Amino acid sequence: GDVCRNSHDAPGAIDLFLKASTIAQNNDLTALYCLISRELGDIYFDQRMLDECIIYYQRYFHLSTILHDTRRMAYAAFRMGRVHTINNNVDSTVYYYQKAMALGQQLPNDDSIITMAKRNLSDIYIQTEQYELAENLLSRSGDDDYYWAYWHYGQNHADSAIYYFQRCIEKYGWRGKVEITELLAQLETVKGNNDAANEYYRQLAAAKDSLQEQSKVTEIMNSEKH
Repeated sequence: GDVCRNSHDAPGAIDLFLKASTIAQNNDLTALYCLISRELGDIYFDQRMLDECIIYYQRYFHLSTILHDTRRMAYAAFRMGRVHTINNNVDSTVYYYQKAMALGQQLPNDDSIITMAKRNLSDIYIQTEQYELAENLLSRSGDDDYYWAYWHYGQNHADSAIYYFQRCIEKYGWRGKVEITELLAQLETVKGNNDAANEYYRQLAAAKDSLQEQSKVTEIMNSEKH
């Protein structure tokens, strides 16, 4: 299952993980059954098959609870928050991210889940224009520049939004560069800085070309694997 997933063969991975899940369940291998449920949830999430995804993430959370495995419970709650984000269930999203953060507080040697949940939750608050709640979750480290950029953008703080977008433009690959460059061009246009805006539009065209070329290469590589 892992091999198929790493080879981008989602149907093959799903088939093998389902077989492994049945074997684990029939032999009372609860820890393995829990792990496989997470893997299936992740694959279905990646394929945007959310109905199936939710079933396995819920099972992952349930089995983690049975195992009294706080770490797995925290990561399961995080995954449920991610699913409800896509489904636009704001209340459920907030609940699960807060649950992940609370469980993460019980993991003294690992605060990564807290950091991830805070960032995703702050993004929800920014989208729902609850800027004070978002501000309370974000750190001033450079790792949160992307969220600060949108925090300022949502409140029409053009100069601050430009500052933070410029700081994080190189961090998110070509797809992220396209998104951020387009926003920078729009912001400079609003400010009346036409020369700067035109330069960003030139960069945007180049970034889109690079993204398109990268997508073609990925498609070729995937087709060769099959």
